[in-house]
Amino acid sequence: MNIRNRVINTLISFLFLGVLATPAIAEEEKNQQMYLMSQNHFQLAHLSQYKKDVKEVLNILRESNFNHSYSASQLSGGRIYWFTPISSYAEIDMLDKSWDKVWENLSEAQQAKFKALGVGLISGKDVIIKYDGDLSYEPESGKEYTYFEGVTYKFNHGSNDKVKEVAKQIKARCEANKATQPYRFFWHDIGGEYRSFTVVSYGENKVHIAQLAAADDKLFEKDKTMAKIWQEAVKHVNVTDSFTGKNLPDLFYGPTK
Repeated sequence: MNIRNRVINTLISFLFLGVLATPAIAEEEKNQQMYLMSQNHFQLAHLSQYKKDVKEVLNILRESNFNHSYSASQLSGGRIYWFTPISSYAEIDMLDKSWDKVWENLSEAQQAKFKALGVGLISGKDVIIKYDGDLSYEPESGKEYTYFEGVTYKFNHGSNDKVKEVAKQIKARCEANKATQPYRFFWHDIGGEYRSFTVVSYGENKVHIAQLAAADDKLFEKDKTMAKIWQEAVKHVNVTDSFTGKNLPDLFYGPTK
């Protein structure tokens, strides 16, 4: 891989969004939204410097009027995930062309700052995920939470419609009972695990998210309808991964209007 492509994969993934993780989401988000996600794994000793260097690179992008937005999340184990919203698969090519234009106009010193982002990189992977607002539960009280915990599930062959049905039922019960734990639902697409989705729950921190979960456990303790829904759910899915992390709003990049 040449240095330019390595830089692309390291910073913002133009080939690309739970697991996602999950997770950092634009403030103005459509009910159904695709994201290009770059999953980058760094040596822990280089992680702090990487985040400092990224801030300098984002300033260069602002000066270059780069016209795409990015947000970042940090996951346990030295992982940084970058997300950019896309409206179609074809938009990935547009991202690449936009990058070409920016790169050609950078000075050698500016290019060197981009190249430095590859230091300490262990591995990188690009995938597409799809946020599903119809299956997500997001009360107003949870809009500002930045800490998250996610679980990835693999569903049985032919169970896609059943998963949607059960997820809608769970959301309906949460809305009806005013549950306190917000969560977002993401389908895995190109590059991700086959027949999988990730549910990302949010809170202020680890303690707070445990408190929210405990409150909802008590809320649904005697809810026979919810119990039946969960019994149906476990027939169709298996847990394949879990993770924790936090959104990094200081690394958000948006084009200057």
